[in-house]
Amino acid sequence: MILAGTVAPPALADPTPNPGTVTLVGSLQSELGCSGDWMPGCTVTNLSFDAGNGDGRGSFDIVTSSRNEAIVKAH
Repeated sequence: MILAGTVAPPALADPTPNPGTVTLVGSLQSELGCSGDWMPGCTVTNLSFDAGNGDGRGSFDIVTSSRNEAIVKAH
């Protein structure tokens, strides 16, 4: 007896999508042109996103001092 048919491929989970924006936020944002600090919505400190390695990259001229920063990835 010969059976013929198709076999469905295994179901795979969808990969995590790349973020729509990646932004540097922190106490330096007002010095870079944002209207305040700790503002994830300020596009002045947006970073370019490298989908190959998941890094956000950017270059900013700042004066050295004590600051707090974080990277925010938004979908």
